[in-house]
Amino acid sequence: MHAQTKTLYVISGPGGSGKTTLARSIVQRCGGMHFLEGDRYDDVETALRQGAQCVVIDGVRPLPGVRGWSVVKLARQLDYRVIPIDMSGKPTQAWRYYWPEVVGDHKGMLAETAADTPEPAPQRNCYPELWPNLIADLQQRLDPQAPGVSELLRLAASRHAFGVAKYDTGLQPFNGRDARVDAIQEALDLMIYLYQLQYEAACRNDARVYALCQPLLVQAVDMAIALVQVGEVP
Repeated sequence: MHAQTKTLYVISGPGGSGKTTLARSIVQRCGGMHFLEGDRYDDVETALRQGAQCVVIDGVRPLPGVRGWSVVKLARQLDYRVIPIDMSGKPTQAWRYYWPEVVGDHKGMLAETAADTPEPAPQRNCYPELWPNLIADLQQRLDPQAPGVSELLRLAASRHAFGVAKYDTGLQPFNGRDARVDAIQEALDLMIYLYQLQYEAACRNDARVYALCQPLLVQAVDMAIALVQVGEVP
């Protein structure tokens, strides 16, 4: 049995960006209470103190100023998971400005600490599991007769089963982990494993494997660099 995680969603973005539609969708799936930016903070705090399982606020911008921060601080004190969602396409600048303690001062943080920062165990929520969706998408886009495709799909399904067995839940979005940090760590692992494979191939005089690793290693390095830059404040 899993205790449900209490969650405060704060959705921001310009008019017409879909924030209210998303807010209503979250409330419909998870239940809970929906507040607009103009609603009184006292009403939001009352909902938090009463233990509402899911509280959703949507507005033009993230909760501003001391009063807005007090709502977030209260939510954290009451063991709510705080999830800011910005629909403007540039969420991190607003989040970091208003909520440095909630989302971390990420300026340079990813490059400096993502490599060795342990992520918490994933928390089950109302969002769909991602592996089955990705596998279904790959089945539609890839030729099943192409070399390696059937084995890739089999391994993907096996990886999903492994995650469920390990964490008692499949990988879901907004699961309490930072997907960017996970991606950076996995990219670094891929980079060094390819380097190891190439090094061992050179020691064995295996020219085929050595040559195969070289472009993959270049791509892995480029991918790691791109991921490190995700979310940086310009």
